[in-house]
Amino acid sequence: MINFYGQDFSNKVVLEVGTGRGGTTIELAKFLSKFNGCKLVTTDLNDDNFEKIEGEIRNYDVQVEFIKTDGCILEGIENNSIDFLVCNYTLCAINSKCGSEALAINRFNEVLKENGVLYIEEEYPIDIETNDMEYVWKRKWQLRRATSMLLGDSHFNEINPYILAKILELQGFKDIEWEKDSSKFLGDNCLEFSNNRLNKMLNKLEDKDIVNGIKKEMEKLEEYATRTNGMEVPIYKIIATKI
Repeated sequence: MINFYGQDFSNKVVLEVGTGRGGTTIELAKFLSKFNGCKLVTTDLNDDNFEKIEGEIRNYDVQVEFIKTDGCILEGIENNSIDFLVCNYTLCAINSKCGSEALAINRFNEVLKENGVLYIEEEYPIDIETNDMEYVWKRKWQLRRATSMLLGDSHFNEINPYILAKILELQGFKDIEWEKDSSKFLGDNCLEFSNNRLNKMLNKLEDKDIVNGIKKEMEKLEEYATRTNGMEVPIYKIIATKI
């Protein structure tokens, strides 16, 4: 079983690519505070949440630096300066411009030290769901992607772990391991965050017939999620070492 948190982080520099709403950032700050001399650097293309997250981790005894930068560029991060790099649920966003994941992996390789460790968690792309709760997850993404396409916007693209492992291999990483897992969101409100974002997107659409059609599908999915008592997200974890 892959266990990133089994590593020794004493006097190490940890880079998180994709701060987002701060879930992983807060988890890392709390965990890394157990080690002496550790520093956490967290980056995101959008810095709207930096101040709020900084306030939430202020009491943890760990040095944290926030940097606004693209995951493919990592401006302000020196080459060969990072001991551990964490990228959770961010590659699919980077890959909204197809092919960008390869640019990001190349940049990850550049900033990692020799024998530096890369750890990635990401949603697992599937064509056919294996259970009812997984269908809820799949369908909500179908509605989000369809709306993005109607708006002419780019949308998240998950990366098959087999392909990602091959990209890492071509980049010169070693000891590449990956495993499947899942995360369940139980209860009637499992779609609340997703629906809020989707409704904001729908407000930009001018064709009311399409908007009403998508909203009906959202209602049907909410009813389905209630019957299944939630949503199951298929994910994978991958870990690799820079040569």
